Parts: sequence; structure tokens; C-alpha cells
Amino acid sequence: MPSKNPPVGPNPQQGNVEDPNAQPAGGRPTTTILPGPVAPGPTTTIIPPVGGVSSVVLPSSSSAGTGGDTAPPVTNLTGVGAPPTGNYKAPHWVMYTDLSSLPKDSKIFPSAAQLKGVNRFILCFWVTENGGAFDNLLVWKEYPREKRRKILDEYHAAGIALMMAYGGDTEAPVTRVTDPVKTATDIAAYVKEYELDGVDVNYEELRAFSLGTAEAWVISFHKTLRSLLPRSYLISHAPVAPWFTTSPSWPGGGYLTVDKAVGEGIDWYNIQFYNQQDKNRYDTCDSLFNAATDWGAGSAVFEIHTKGGISLDKLVVGKPMSAKYQISSGLMDFATLGSCVKAAKAKQWTGGVMLWQMDPADLPAITTTFTAIRGDSWPV
Repeated sequence: MPSKNPPVGPNPQQGNVEDPNAQPAGGRPTTTILPGPVAPGPTTTIIPPVGGVSSVVLPSSSSAGTGGDTAPPVTNLTGVGAPPTGNYKAPHWVMYTDLSSLPKDSKIFPSAAQLKGVNRFILCFWVTENGGAFDNLLVWKEYPREKRRKILDEYHAAGIALMMAYGGDTEAPVTRVTDPVKTATDIAAYVKEYELDGVDVNYEELRAFSLGTAEAWVISFHKTLRSLLPRSYLISHAPVAPWFTTSPSWPGGGYLTVDKAVGEGIDWYNIQFYNQQDKNRYDTCDSLFNAATDWGAGSAVFEIHTKGGISLDKLVVGKPMSAKYQISSGLMDFATLGSCVKAAKAKQWTGGVMLWQMDPADLPAITTTFTAIRGDSWPV
């Protein structure tokens, strides 16, 4: 996903891939997954693949709560640190917000009516190297508690969970030798103090996955986070789709290893199905849900479910809100995406859809966008 930098490129939040020579345009910088092992280097730098491979691509459990917009409101937030009591199940209709240039006013927190169709709203980002809360997440911290509570009450009454995101494509805890236990402990304390409903783990350290060193860090981090935020809190992860494959490019097993170790404590995955530059672009119903090809082979929704054993209600399809939030691929007409959603629901998929990201200019389009995506499968 996007990280904590100023908006200069496509959404980093959606594990993404970019051309080494391309200059991002709009949104935050995104990440790129390269086939084959990679040489040491900054995780935000695209490294040429080794071994002559030239393609560049995007890199048993139960869900939490009651789905759609029928989730009962979270109530009884009796004080700082009081856990949420909402019951939020799939499908998850997710929207991120992370534009550091936004003014510190209510535009960052649209009304529940403006978010109609959305039931998970995620503030970005927590960036360790910047001291924690950054961008819109920092704005939330700076609001008076009375204002935060008013926003929370309105969102909860509409069945909207307000979460924070950790990471982004410039956060490199393995490379920087950041302690996963301390990081998770600090984030859990922030969630409790500022009364959020949970955390989205947007870990995008591509080099570490290529070296097989990412999985242990993510597992340790998640175990600590879940131990401090019990099941009343939501915890989602936002990996790129190819990390769910058995590709030798992920010698540590990628997110299949993570899910096997701690999947029971992950409520859902906001999977980034875009910003790839191979032949499989996740821009048709078939390549998105049924059979991904080329470098992404095995990473379509039903393939992840069948081969990885991950419940269909945990597989959320991530897409850019508009062309300004994607680098290379994956953008779909929302009516077309809605037809894919309808067909997938007929096959028992109930995960939902995530969009990166919202800025004030997008507010008028949020409800119409989710209305098109949800269609008559899950009417807004």
C-alpha cells in the first residue's frame, strides 16, 4: 500500500509494481515485485531480476463480524482504551485515505452519508521511521477527543469501522532491523488510546520477501498485535496477490506461510490486484477471480482459496479508485467489476472490495462507485 510519503505516485497501499524508469503520477509511490531473487538494495527501489527473467509484476479461518452495512453499531466506548463492541463480518467494503497534503479539517473524515456503501474506512499511515502516526493518521491524533468521538459515533451508527494502516511501501522493518514486538506494542497502544476499531497491516518489504526474511517478521509482529488487540478489534493485512503463490521468488513461502502461522487471527486480506506489468493484469473477471496467468499464475481469488485453503470471506479484492492512483494496470470499469462480484458471489465468495484511495475530490463518487460494484448482489 501507499506509505508515508507525500502523494507522488500510485497507491503504495495496494502492493504495486512500477517500471524502474517510470515516474509515479498521483497518489503515493507503489511497490514492485520482481520475478526471481533480487540483489540487496532499498526496498523502495526496483531491482533488476536475476537469472534472465524479464517480466516485472505486482507482487482455515473465519471472518469477524456481520457483513455489509447491517453490522450493529459499535457502542459502549466508555473511555480511552475501551475495546470496540461492533460485530463486523464480511463482505468488507474498504476505502483508504492517505494524502498528506490534505487540510486538517472535516474533509478528511467524510460524513457517514458520504461514505454510504463503505463499511471499513482506513487512515494511513503509521510509519516507524517518522515516529509513528503520519499523514491522515496524525491528523486523527491531533483532533480533540470530543471531535474524534463525534466522528466515531456517527460512523459506528452506520456500521462503519474506522481503522488505521501500518506500513506502506517505504516501511522496511527487516532491512532497518526494527523490532516487530515493540512496533506492534506501540501500534496497539495507539489504537487503544485513540479508540480506533483496528489495524490494517500494509507490509510491503519486497526485498525481504525475495530473500525469504519477511515472513518471520510479519508473523512475530502479528502475534504481538493480536495478543494486545483481542478479537473485538479488527486486524486485516494488505499483501500483493502474487505473495499467495508458491513461486520460488518467495523462498520463505510468502503470505501462504504467514496465513498458515497466524491466519486464524487475521480477519481478512485487502489483496492488491493491480499495478502489474506482466501479461496477467487482473483486469478481467477470469484473471481476477478464476485463473491468473503469466507471472501471477495461481493468484486469482479462487486459486488462492483452493490452493492456499483461505476462506472466501477473507479474500477482499483491492483496486485503485481511479487512474490517478495506479501505475500500470488493474484499473477496471466499476460496472464490469460489479459483474465479476456478482458471478463470484454465486460461487460462494463473500470477501468484498477495497479501493485505494479517497481524497476530497472523490467524495461525490464514492457511493455511486460502490453502488456499481455491489450491484444487486449486496445493494447499497
